Amino acid sequence: MSQYYYVIGGFAFVMIAAFLYTVMNPPQSFATMPIVNESQILVHNGQSNRFKEASNEFFKNWTIADAKVLFEQGLSDTQNIEACRSATNKEMSIPESYDWRE
Repeated sequence: MSQYYYVIGGFAFVMIAAFLYTVMNPPQSFATMPIVNESQILVHNGQSNRFKEASNEFFKNWTIADAKVLFEQGLSDTQNIEACRSATNKEMSIPESYDWRE
């Protein structure tokens, strides 16, 4: 019978530890993340990708919110991209080719 107490006590300990870890370490906001993150660059360069990343001195100590203001773009954690208009409008014809210079 005492073995059940150990299992229940261990489970309760793990749940309390997970709860405290979640409360004490909230996730970082997307807007406050740095643009140049050396640890993410090292992880990317350690993988077998087709290109290598490096830091850019212009964006040193900048956050995503700063880049949003600079590039006049809205960045969000949520996916709020509108659906393609041609998917909802079956009568819309998509040309085979398009020259954007015209």
